[in-house]
Amino acid sequence: MRRVRVGITVGDPAGIGPEIAARASADPRVAEVCEPVVFAPDRLDGIRVGFESAAGGRAAYEVILRAVEAARCGEVDAVATAPISKRAFALAGLPWKGHTELLAHLCGVEHVRMLFYAEACGEVAGTDGADGTVAGTEVPALQSTERRDFSPGGGAGQERRDLSPGGGTGTERRDLSPGGGAGPERRDLSPGGGAGPERRDFSPGDARLRRALCVTLATVHVPLADVPGLLTTSGVSRTITMTADWLKGLGVVAPRVALAGLNPHAGEGGLLGGEEEAVLAPAVAAAREAGVDASGPWPGDTVFRRATRGEFDAVVACYHDQGLIPVKLLAFGEAVNVTIGLPIIRTSVDHGTAFDIAGRGLADHGSLVAAVRLAARLAEARR
Repeated sequence: MRRVRVGITVGDPAGIGPEIAARASADPRVAEVCEPVVFAPDRLDGIRVGFESAAGGRAAYEVILRAVEAARCGEVDAVATAPISKRAFALAGLPWKGHTELLAHLCGVEHVRMLFYAEACGEVAGTDGADGTVAGTEVPALQSTERRDFSPGGGAGQERRDLSPGGGTGTERRDLSPGGGAGPERRDLSPGGGAGPERRDFSPGDARLRRALCVTLATVHVPLADVPGLLTTSGVSRTITMTADWLKGLGVVAPRVALAGLNPHAGEGGLLGGEEEAVLAPAVAAAREAGVDASGPWPGDTVFRRATRGEFDAVVACYHDQGLIPVKLLAFGEAVNVTIGLPIIRTSVDHGTAFDIAGRGLADHGSLVAAVRLAARLAEARR
């Protein structure tokens, strides 16, 4: 049996897509799980690196067409996509707002959902491009020698961050007491830590912060004002069941899926909005009747934290930013965008085109590596 083949599209050729596709296809982490096949434009006429254009949007679209056709006819077993520009698509006269809508059209399916999955989420930080995309985000472990000093005196040769009146060695300290001194809340970033402080360990060994994170969106690229009217009991219930089915394909035997509320405090019994009682609670009930271990709607400001602590296997968010803020806060550069409901396997990065850093060699290809690896894993499971 031949190795799994994963098609990698370069996305908008004026963005960081071509460079991260090249790096990902040559990355040993990709080579160990699949044979990468890169799909790129044949010509770059009218395209300038770093600038959105109709030509760039059209070129990205044509590459997607080729990759999808290759997946549908079995030339590749899955497709992992680099980012495209919605504005460039619009400039090219294309009606789709993103990959998800276009892929549903190309595959002739009505019900697809955007899901984000991170194998192990933790707290990450990075240097962002102007459009919110990332260049070098992963921080697997912070060492005690990496310190940021915002005090007037500073320290030569060291970036230090000392928030306490008296300063300290090797720790980032936040003194919440009126007079400072004893009893500060401290976050120790050193590997060994010290006695007594509140500590956050960013290393992979801390299971509390390194759980898998799975978030599915009930609505995607729509104005926030339109969201309440787009949420239906049948649609939300289907999102819950599709999420559970996808997790079963990943090996989760009995997925626990939580639904986030739309309104503050999940509506507070109708005081802050009626969608929870009228739409969301019935959707959970319908999913449970279909055999899914579903619960909610839960307040959106705590449900994701509960998921990262292991209480749920996935969270269904009512709208784009409700779901993507926790994903990008906890797993930026590690999360993978998956389109569920397609007859083909499609994964993607968790960031955008980053036109502002395109061609400068600053883009991090880690999210695309994660996307390719997950695509290969899903393809192996289907064989």
